[in-house]
Amino acid sequence: MKKLMTLLTVAVGMFCACQEEESVTPQLSVAPEDLQRLTESFEPQADAREVPLNTNLSVVKVESEDIWCCAEVVELDGMRLRVAVFPNEGFENRSTEVRLFGKGVEEITIPISQLSSHPSLTVEERSVLIEDGNLEFSLNVTSNLDFHIERPEWVADNADNTPRVGNKAYKFVVPAIASGTEREGEIYLVPDSEELAEYAVTVSVRQTQSVLYPEVTTFSPLSGKRGEKVMLSGKNFGTAAELVKVYFNEAEAEVSSLTNETIEVDVPKVATEDDLSVLQASCRVKVVIGDKEYVYADNFTYEKSWWLSTLTGDGTQAFKTGALDEAEVYARYLSIDKEGTIYASQRDKGNYVVRISEKENSVSSLTGSASISAWTPNGSCVAEDGTLYVANDKLNGRSFYAFPATGREPVEHTVEYAEGVPSSSLYTYRILQSPKDHNLYLIAGHNNGPIMKVNIEPKETGGTVHEGELLYAWGKNPYWYSASFDATGDFLYVMANNASIGYGLYRLDMNNVEDGVVRLSDNSQGGAANAESLRDGALSQATFGQSWDMTFGRDGKLYISDATNHVVRKVDLQAGVVETLCGLKGVQSSVDGPAEKATLNAPRGLAWNPQGTVLYIGEFNGARIRKWAFE
Repeated sequence: MKKLMTLLTVAVGMFCACQEEESVTPQLSVAPEDLQRLTESFEPQADAREVPLNTNLSVVKVESEDIWCCAEVVELDGMRLRVAVFPNEGFENRSTEVRLFGKGVEEITIPISQLSSHPSLTVEERSVLIEDGNLEFSLNVTSNLDFHIERPEWVADNADNTPRVGNKAYKFVVPAIASGTEREGEIYLVPDSEELAEYAVTVSVRQTQSVLYPEVTTFSPLSGKRGEKVMLSGKNFGTAAELVKVYFNEAEAEVSSLTNETIEVDVPKVATEDDLSVLQASCRVKVVIGDKEYVYADNFTYEKSWWLSTLTGDGTQAFKTGALDEAEVYARYLSIDKEGTIYASQRDKGNYVVRISEKENSVSSLTGSASISAWTPNGSCVAEDGTLYVANDKLNGRSFYAFPATGREPVEHTVEYAEGVPSSSLYTYRILQSPKDHNLYLIAGHNNGPIMKVNIEPKETGGTVHEGELLYAWGKNPYWYSASFDATGDFLYVMANNASIGYGLYRLDMNNVEDGVVRLSDNSQGGAANAESLRDGALSQATFGQSWDMTFGRDGKLYISDATNHVVRKVDLQAGVVETLCGLKGVQSSVDGPAEKATLNAPRGLAWNPQGTVLYIGEFNGARIRKWAFE
């Protein structure tokens, strides 16, 4: 029994020892510094190197692919790998591989190279194919002479590629190209000595691209306004600008420059709420290449700002119907209805009343396709009931036209004055509806500067004849081209545009018209030819050029077109301050952009949209309708 227990104890001990041995993970490795020593090229003469192996295996095997290189595992102060090479008396460098392996471990492959006894420059890869997103490649070079590398511009270093004698892997990278394209080139490894030029090596490089593998990382800045530059960073964007699109939400941005790692764009107009109180919008930024889209993790903060753009017209001084981008308009005055539809009076190059709709993307004529020679349309206004009234420059203030809200067919209306025609030589520039008494007012620009009141109700129900009254006449020749009631209708504001009496802003108290107009600005320096015709600052000291229109905004400020200075002015009547809103003084052109860059060409008609977020500008010399918008 005692003998049996002893045998069982021995058996259990042996079993546990086996279990412990089997639980140890097999290991086999070569230290990096030892591996580096082995991969350094051997000299042409016979040589041998030994390095220790890090292993817990009892058996490690080794093989060499070529007989000139002998490899064996020896037991000397632990397990060691010994690699020996025979003399290389050939005319080329040579290379091979030594493989280490054992039970339960991953095989280790060690490249071995030996220099030739004769000048030699060898490259394992004599041709390279770069496909799609695999943009990196290497050349394994063995050399016993000094050389340099020449390569195409589109092949870049991807590591320290300083040439040296011995064996080395030279690493390169190329940018992605447009999908469906390819390019070819050659890399030259050229001996530094001309006497060894025959040992130069040429490697052909061919790149094909059927798919890109882009990545997006960051962009800068993280916020900005329309038209400002934003740099998008990433990888593998390619170099074909026509295939790359960038969007801020759904608005496409213009790509101004492109590299494989960067895309520079101009911030587009981003659709936001049509509200002056909404100052910012958060934008999802995405890059679209082909049918794939890549979205940045961060959102861009779009800062709303004022921007001048072209709504319609191309500079042709004529009239042509059609879509906004193909129409031609040569208008003097503008008005707008509650729906945001714009009406332009054209009395040069034909007589038309033009309807412009952004919603419908259309420009049309309310007076038919032919020019109407029977009357000359001037300023217009849209009444509270939606009727469009248009001044007739002919007939000495005795005629105007009404376009009913429904149908918009023009009807001529006439005015009878109890005291007779105010003058036999009048030019009716403006027609306005007073927000106080709701009657119509005709403003005549020449002669004695009369302002006529017209009863909005005709003499007979359904008739077209109205009673008129000469309300006020200055007795001079002021050229009242522009006029506007304030929100209460208590005051009428007009601009004098005659060099003999000055250019400036006047006000008429409608409750005391007998007191006459009161000058609000300095009219001593104004005029088209005077260098002092655009002076901002205090209203009493401000000067103006020739104005053709004015209108109040929802903010209560008065906006005046200054045609001779090619700008639009803003007047804060309560604070008594004048500033230039948009356009650059003396710069006569039609350039879109922010206030500091945009230009106008003789602005005349003005009209605010109902929300107070867009000021439409009739650009006369530029033959365009411009749009100053908060976007």
